[in-house]
Amino acid sequence: QQQHSSSPPTRGSILYGATFLCNITLTLGPVGVWMTTNDQNHDHNNEYWDRMTQAHCIAIGVDQGLWWLDLLVGLASGGRWFPIGVARYVF
Repeated sequence: QQQHSSSPPTRGSILYGATFLCNITLTLGPVGVWMTTNDQNHDHNNEYWDRMTQAHCIAIGVDQGLWWLDLLVGLASGGRWFPIGVARYVF
């Protein structure tokens, strides 16, 4: 039986994973706004794009709120404690 050992994630992969949702939101946000405002055929696709755009913006809002909380606590503790751990790479 073969055992698989996984190496710990690198800083680059963690940063990429953290920014992936932001990149998708930056791409889909303007597309969603454009699709809902330019719906001349009234084919009701705008409900889908409204929800898609809102979901991404809410996800990014939560993500960024937690990042700022983590950063501020990390700064206040002198870089010794990060409750969430997502802003640890700053130090």
